[in-house]
Amino acid sequence: MRQRLTFGLVLLLLLLEVSSAKADEISELKQQLAEQQQLLLKLQQRIDEIQSQQQQQNKQIEQKVSEVVEKKGTATVPESIKWVENIKFFW
Repeated sequence: MRQRLTFGLVLLLLLLEVSSAKADEISELKQQLAEQQQLLLKLQQRIDEIQSQQQQQNKQIEQKVSEVVEKKGTATVPESIKWVENIKFFW
């Protein structure tokens, strides 16, 4: 009887030790998950910033191109090479 009681007590202590170890492991995993979520949030914010900067750069480039086109107008062929327009190629 005493051996069964001792065996039961040892078994109970082992189970408690395992369950506390698992609780520590679970809390550690939760901590890692929270850290990864924070990192993911920071990365997403950085991606949004970069995309915003890219859009601003694209707008600036489009603006510059339209300004240049407005200033230059349509392209004209210089008088010195207008004769090229009269050449007919037969293929």
